[in-house]
This record gives sequence, structure tokens and C-alpha cells, in this order.
Amino acid sequence: MSWAWPQGDHDQLLFCAVSPDRDVALEQFSRWLSRNNIDDLTFREHRLLAAIAERFGKSLAHHSEYPRLAGLQRMLWTKSRMAINESLPMLRRLVEVGIDVMLIKGAARIALNESDQKARVAHDIDILIRYEDFQRAIELLVENGWRYDSGETLLSLKSRLSAIRGINLFKGRLGDIDLHQAAFKLNEPLRDGTQGLWGRAEKANFFGLELFVPSVEDRMVLAISHGGVDGHSHSDWLVDCALAASDEAFNWQRFVEIVVEQQIVVPSRIALGYLQQRLGVVIPDFVIDALEKADRQSLSGRWTELVLAKPMTDVSLPGWVLLPLIKILRIRYERRGRRSESQVVKVLRGRVQRKGGVNPEGEPALRSCIETEHVEAAGAYLCKIEMTVSLPAVNRRLEFELNSETRHIARLRARTVSRAPGIAIISFEGELGLLSEDVVLWVESRPVSQSRTKTKGLQQEKYEALPFVLNSAQLTRI
Repeated sequence: MSWAWPQGDHDQLLFCAVSPDRDVALEQFSRWLSRNNIDDLTFREHRLLAAIAERFGKSLAHHSEYPRLAGLQRMLWTKSRMAINESLPMLRRLVEVGIDVMLIKGAARIALNESDQKARVAHDIDILIRYEDFQRAIELLVENGWRYDSGETLLSLKSRLSAIRGINLFKGRLGDIDLHQAAFKLNEPLRDGTQGLWGRAEKANFFGLELFVPSVEDRMVLAISHGGVDGHSHSDWLVDCALAASDEAFNWQRFVEIVVEQQIVVPSRIALGYLQQRLGVVIPDFVIDALEKADRQSLSGRWTELVLAKPMTDVSLPGWVLLPLIKILRIRYERRGRRSESQVVKVLRGRVQRKGGVNPEGEPALRSCIETEHVEAAGAYLCKIEMTVSLPAVNRRLEFELNSETRHIARLRARTVSRAPGIAIISFEGELGLLSEDVVLWVESRPVSQSRTKTKGLQQEKYEALPFVLNSAQLTRI
């Protein structure tokens, strides 16, 4: 398991932030400062430096880097407070309409101890909503000006809620809420495990709002569930684990039970072994033994979890090999046991045929209506759609949707294989299930994704919705 532990300067920073031996940690941080330039560090290290600066405070004042450390901490704290302030009105609105809100990750830590604001970066707010309230919460956020990062319509998003665990929404300059309906990454179905978490939750004050937070055991399990297979894109979660382990009320037997239930035994063994053996955090030996006995992961499964847990900066493989491999492993890992999107969303794949310089007939638009006089009753229909699109000089995905006035019916997807600009005909064909109330259908072009700021140049050409001319649309009863 130690193969997946952080190494080098990253390991040194974690030791300085977490080790119970304050004097040794302070001395080690002094040596770390002598070897490293703050200008060369990434956001991952900045987050740990904020925790270290808060831990040692004026004890670092004799270092020439102290003013910069203090300035870095102040900048991160200010940005966190601004993000929280932009999110608070929406959290208050959710509570006002009777939706229970549970803070998780960094926001939960801040709610339990407001003084941790300077030590724990929270540029987004992670919240858990009960399964039955998830759709209502999304609708409420969208009504209040929040946007999600996928480019789909709200009808499309609602059609696949049973296959997703959460969604990111943003508003304004810094407002950022990660809305979850399942707290743990792997539990399936979505309701299981999360119900127990709600039953163990407690209340805490978050800047004047009484919100739920997970129990101390659940906070550690959540930290490992999300951070323990993320290649240390940030390592605050290990600091959160160390703080939870120091809580006198921590029930280690309950912790083991939740870990086994949520199927994160290997990531937990890696994290707790590192905390105990390297950082000196007190972890009872019976917990380590219990997790070892409960580890029934296959050899391939254990290898996957070890690779996902290891900091990507410590893997010797070249980036062009490592990054695609990690991406594939992570997708497969997080989707195990889950309903795939293809099980809940109908997707028709399009065929792109270049037309040379011929301009489309008609005025291009982002939305076009389909006449449905041939839809006589609910049932299966063969759908054929042809459209003309002016393609930009980039290789990109093309996203369209087929919707009625009240529901999402299908996604229409295609991809260009050439970067040459020009006019193209895109054809879609496939079987669809229609309802008797689907009297008006719309084909709509959608952006591939949405961002907080307006995209320009190449990014705009690659992700924006493309106007189209609907040449024909046929619906034939099967």
C-alpha cells in the first residue's frame, strides 16, 4: 500500500500540516522552505501552505518568506469567503422552501469550526440534497440564475438524474455549488448508504444558517471516498482525516462498518496506513487489522485503486501514457455498479457528409419545430432527421436534442473528423419511443459545455451551439 503514498516535497508538506509533533513539523517546514520557491508551486501546494501558515502563525515570522505565506493565505481565505458569500443566498432559499441541505467536505469543516476558514480552502460549496428533493433543488437553482456546466437543456438534464451522483452549478464571478444526491462515490443504488448518512448527521451553524453536517466518522469516509482515488489533485482531504481521527468521540468500529458498506476498503487502507505510519496520526491497530481482513478486492481491482490513489506527479510514466490511462481507469472505477447514461438517455449518432461550398437553403437557427401529424398514438417510431450545418475550422463534437414541450426524447450527437471549415449535411436515424402528448417536437442545437465567462476565439468555435437548417424530419410508426 505504501507505493501509493505521497513522496518527496509533497509528502514533506503533508507532514508539516498534519504531524502531531508540532516542533518536528515546524523544523521540517523550515528545511522545506530553504529548498523550494513559492513561485514554482501549484494550487495543490498552496492549499497545504494555507493550512501550515495557520498552524504555525507567528512562529514562522523569522523566515523571509513569511510575508508571502501570509499574503497567500489571505488571498485564498478572501476568495473562499467571496465564494461562500455568493452561495449563501441560494442555500438560504433552499432551506426556506423546506429542502434539507447537508454540507460536506470543506464546507462541513468550516461549519463545525469557523476558525478553520483560513486553514481550509473552500472555493466551491459541496452540498448533499435528499434523493427525493434533488430535481426540485436543481430547478430552484436554475430559476435563480445558476447555470450547470453541461450544455444540455434542463429537460435533458432531468431525464438522466437517476444516472448521476451530482452536478456543478455556478453563478456570478465566484458562486460555485456542487450539488450531490449521493454523498459517497460508489454506493448503488443512489438511495443506499446516503440514507444512513442522513440518519447520523448533526446540525451546525454556517454563517447564520442551521444546516446538516455528516457525523465525524462519515466525514472521514467521505474524505477518503472523494480524495483517496483522485491522484492527490489536492490533499486537504488528508488533513481533514487527521482532524477527524483526533476527535475523542470518533467511533472507529462504526467507521470500519461504513467503509466496508461503501466498498472503499483499499483507499482506506492506503490513507490510514499513511496517516499512521508516516504522519504519526493515532489510528488504532485493530482498525488497520479489520480493514485488512475486509479487503477482498481482486488483484486487478486493487491495482486500479492503487494507481488512482498515487499522486500523479509521483508516477514515472510519461504524461502522454499516464493521462489517458488514468482517465480510463477513473471512469471505469467511478461507474462500477452504476446505471450508465445510455440506459436512461436515448442517443442517436449522426453521420457527417461534407457538401463542399454549397450554402444551405433557408435561414439557420438554433431551434426548429418538427410537424408531428404522423404521430397517431404512443409507441415506437423510426425517426429520420437531416440538417445542414456550417462547420468551423476545428475538430469538435456536435450536440443537438430532440424534445417535446414537456420532456426530453433523445440526444443527437455527431463528431467532425476534419478541421476544414465548410458546409455539411448531418443525418440521424433511430428508433424512438413517443407518447400521445408529444404533439410538438423541437430539434435544438446545444453548446458542448457552458463556462462562467463568455468563450472567444477557438474555444467558442469548439464548444458553442451551431445554427442549422432542418432539411427533413420523418417519423414512421414501427
